[in-house]
Amino acid sequence: MTAPNNIVFDGFQYRIQDGYYIRCGVPKIYLHRIIWEKLHGPIPEGCVIHHVDFNPLNNKPDNLQCITRSEHNAIHDGAREPMQKVCSCCGKIFLAIVSTTEYCSGTCSDKVRYYNKRNEILEKKSEYYQKNRENILANKRRYYIQNRATILNRRRNKSMGAD
Repeated sequence: MTAPNNIVFDGFQYRIQDGYYIRCGVPKIYLHRIIWEKLHGPIPEGCVIHHVDFNPLNNKPDNLQCITRSEHNAIHDGAREPMQKVCSCCGKIFLAIVSTTEYCSGTCSDKVRYYNKRNEILEKKSEYYQKNRENILANKRRYYIQNRATILNRRRNKSMGAD
C-alpha cells in the first residue's frame, strides 16, 4: 500500500518531500518529530527520531524511537541493502536504499515536480473558466461588438495580403 502524498495532522497539512512528511508552508518541520514531541515532550539535544522499520512514511508512535545521532548513524551504516527500483519518470532501473525512492535522479524528480505543478495550474485555469464561462463569453462578445470594424478590416487586409 502506498502512502498518501498529503495528510493532515493536528490541523496542519503535511506533504511528502525528500521521503518524509513535511509541514506545508514553513521551513522543514517533520511530522515524525511533531508526533514524538506531542507524546513524549521535547526531543533532547543531540537526539534524533528514528523510524524503527526504516520507513520514513510510517509515523505510528510505536515505530518512532528517540536515539542519539551517533546511535542513529550506527544503525543506518550498512543497515540497508540497496534494492533495484524502476524510475517512475523515465523507466530507468536504478539502485535505491530507501524503499520510498521513486526517481533515479534529481532531474527526474524535478521534472515530475514541474509537471505536477503545471497540471495543478492548468486544472485551476480550467476550474476558473468553468466557473466564469458566461462572463468570459459575454466579455468576448462585447469586445467583438465594440471592435467589429477593426477586426473585419484586419481580416480583410490579411486575406488580400495572402493572395
